[in-house]
Order: sequence, then C-alpha cells, then structure tokens
Amino acid sequence: MKIFDRYVLGQFLPALGFALLSFVTLFLALEFIDKLSRFLDHGASAWTLFRYFAYRAPYVLVMMLPIAVLLATFLTLGQMARFRELVAIATAGESLARVALPVLFVAALCSFGSFALGELVVPRANAERDRILEQEIDKVPPPPKDERTDVTVRGQNGYVYVVRLYFVPDRRMHDISIYRYESGRLTRRIDARLGEWDGGAWVLKQGFDRTFDADSLERARPFDRLRFASLEGPEDFGSPPDDPDELGYFDLRRYLVRAAARGMEVGPFKTKLHVKLAFPLVNLIVAVIGCALAMELRTPTPALSFGLSVSIAFAYFGVLRFFQILGEGAILPPWLAGWAPTLLFGSWAAYLFYRLQRR
Repeated sequence: MKIFDRYVLGQFLPALGFALLSFVTLFLALEFIDKLSRFLDHGASAWTLFRYFAYRAPYVLVMMLPIAVLLATFLTLGQMARFRELVAIATAGESLARVALPVLFVAALCSFGSFALGELVVPRANAERDRILEQEIDKVPPPPKDERTDVTVRGQNGYVYVVRLYFVPDRRMHDISIYRYESGRLTRRIDARLGEWDGGAWVLKQGFDRTFDADSLERARPFDRLRFASLEGPEDFGSPPDDPDELGYFDLRRYLVRAAARGMEVGPFKTKLHVKLAFPLVNLIVAVIGCALAMELRTPTPALSFGLSVSIAFAYFGVLRFFQILGEGAILPPWLAGWAPTLLFGSWAAYLFYRLQRR
C-alpha cells in the first residue's frame, strides 16, 4: 500500500462513518417523529423504543449506505482537489484513476457487506421489529403457538386447503375443506369435520367427497374415514406463511420455487429477487461516479457535494422504483426490471471512469 493510499483512506473512512451515522440518525429521527403519537398513545417505554429502533437500524443502514459512500467520496476527493493534492499526485506520475482505487476498494467491501446484511441480519431484525411494534407497543396479543385458525394453504397439483382450526402439536385439523382445480375448473371437493396425520397421509373423518364432471354434474359420497394422500404435510399447516417482502435473496428464491410448484402467481416477486441481488452493487457504482465527478469539478464545496449526492441518490431510487413497477406489472421481464437501474448507472460510471483513466 502506497503512502497516498493510506492518506486517501485516512480521509475517506472517517467521512464515510460520519455520513453513514448522520443519514441513519436522520432517517430514524424522522420515523420517530412520524410514529410519536402512536408511541405516546400506547405508553411505550424508553427501553421498548430503543429496541424497536435498534432492530430498525440494519435495514436503514443498507438503504443509506450508497448515499453515504457517495457523499464521503465527494468530500474526500473534493478536499484533495481544493488543496491541489490531486495535482501534486498527478505531477508525480500517478493517474487520477489510481488515486481512486482505495475508495473503490472500500466501496466494493460495502457492496459485499450490504448483501451480507440484507441476507443474514435484515430479515430477522425486521421480523423482531414488527413483533415489538405489534405486541409490545400496540399491545396486540401474540397468536397462540400451539394452534392456528383460518388456515389457507395452496398446495401442489391444483389443491387448495381451507382449515378452520389446526392444532400444531397434535397435527390435527378441524372443519376442513379441500378443493382441487384443473384448468381453473373445480373438479373435486372434500369436506370433513376432522383430519389427523398418520405419518404418511391425512386421515379425514366424517365428511363428504364430491366430484364434478365437465358439465358441473356433482357426485357426492359420504365417508366416516378417508385416507387422503397429500403432498402437503403438517409443516405446511403448522407454521405461518412466509412474507416474501421480508425474506433475503436465497430464502426468497426457495420460496419462489415452492410457490411456482403450487401454481401461485410469483411474477412480482421475481423482480424483487433480482433487485435484492443487484442493489448492493450500487455502492461501488456510485463510488465510481463520485470519484469521476469530484475530480472533474476540481473544487467542489461541501454544500455542492451534499447536493450532488442527494440528487444522484434520489435519481437512482426513482429509476429503481420505476423499473420495479414495470417488472411487477409484467410490462418488462423480471430480470430486466431488476437489473436495469444497475445497468444504466453502471454504464454511466464505466464511461466516467474511462474518461478519468485518460487524464
């Protein structure tokens, strides 16, 4: 590591830490003000609020990290430009692109860190944050762990299960209706008062098994006991369904595979899957943009640096949301909608870095 590498890092890392702390604090403060009446109405304690915002912080950190990286890049290289340090380094025979390498290295680490946080920390933190908000602040009683009510499961091969009451430890259903659809048409319906898992299938008791032909002619057969072989077992009924919006990349990918096998509509979530993979790269992209613009402006002031950082960040998030809507509406393929903002801003960054190398 050269001396000016250590010097650039010595300027950049404190600026990055300060910018990140400032943006995260500002975001949390605005959320606190927005929810203040809710906190006061329910008498939330200081310890509860501290834990709520502590679990809120990882998500905010991931979202604010690109803006902090961009602002720190402008501040670091802008200060070096104002004091003619970049000119001195260039006079010594080093290219301006080489000066930016320490910043880009840290930005690449931020991209990996952002993905790791989004995969390992954010989903669990968001779940605990929601639990604190609902159960400890709003005083909503938690659902019982040993039973679930009004359970609906969309199974494979066109089956849909509606269970009025399910006892998790006993693996026992009460008031069950099982529907089977083929090409959008109801072909079979089973209603039973009781269902128990025998280790390989559901044993249904006291009900009717109805079938419907192409002319909707119904044939009903009563039964006292019916062994129903199902691809859906107790684990599909005993745990609450996953919320795709709260899953990490790999968990969401597994969810989409299971949901597609059951015939569920997964198009909107495919776009989110690509966004989760593409979004962390923006930390490196905005660092390249910041390096090139800061060196071209030569003497950017802190106010100008802040304005450019916020403007570029808002432009990126606006483009991201625009393409995400197009992807979720099936106007664009999910992969294109998810990667388009990264490709657009990445192309701009590549062009700026190419110009920087030629200087």
